[in-house]
Amino acid sequence: MVPNHLLWTYVPTGLGGLLLTYLLYVSRLVPRPIAVLGLLGYALVSLGVPLGLVGVLDTNKGAGLALLAPGGLFEVVCMPIWLIAKGFNPPTSEQQLIAPTLATTS
Repeated sequence: MVPNHLLWTYVPTGLGGLLLTYLLYVSRLVPRPIAVLGLLGYALVSLGVPLGLVGVLDTNKGAGLALLAPGGLFEVVCMPIWLIAKGFNPPTSEQQLIAPTLATTS
């Protein structure tokens, strides 16, 4: 159980997790469904923590705990199993080294 006054420590965790999973999504180092699960999980953590701080939501039970489930699934099940079984998918060509949003067509 997390006391309400300690929830503020999860604000940078949620923001850092969003950045990490966005980079995993863009770089395609892991399959996109895993990265999307991480994005969803950290977005819900980033939503639930402020709601818990103001007392609207209890993150220890009910809907508050449900907000934490996708992040837990990403961190405890999907990502570790994938990394142990397959590892990261390294880029195979120079074209894959360029982020999809920055790629230019010639």
